[in-house]
Amino acid sequence: MSPGSAIAAACFALISLWRFSDGEYVWAAVFAALALANLAFSMRKASSTTGGSRGFRSRTAAARLTEDEVRTRRNWRIIAGAGLALTIAAMFWFPPLALVMSALTVYSALQLRKFRTAAA
Repeated sequence: MSPGSAIAAACFALISLWRFSDGEYVWAAVFAALALANLAFSMRKASSTTGGSRGFRSRTAAARLTEDEVRTRRNWRIIAGAGLALTIAAMFWFPPLALVMSALTVYSALQLRKFRTAAA
């Protein structure tokens, strides 16, 4: 599990506890489900990776991304865009959530950049 996934899950769990202590049990359950979903997604991602580094590839090989890399890059782009929209919405709805969402958005943008530099 990456440090970003662990921090995100911890933040969702903290917001869940905060909502639970305020007596908003439905929102506490929503944020707890988000924390669990984030943990499940990060564990699935960690088990599907090969564990080795990509190594050095030639420029022509680096320019050609595999289908899996293209799909992963597209997913990170969608996550970053949705994160930006949710961060803006959360600023008006629940500011502490906006802080969590902004951290997740920055993390997803960095992951997207990693795939862009791999193709260059």
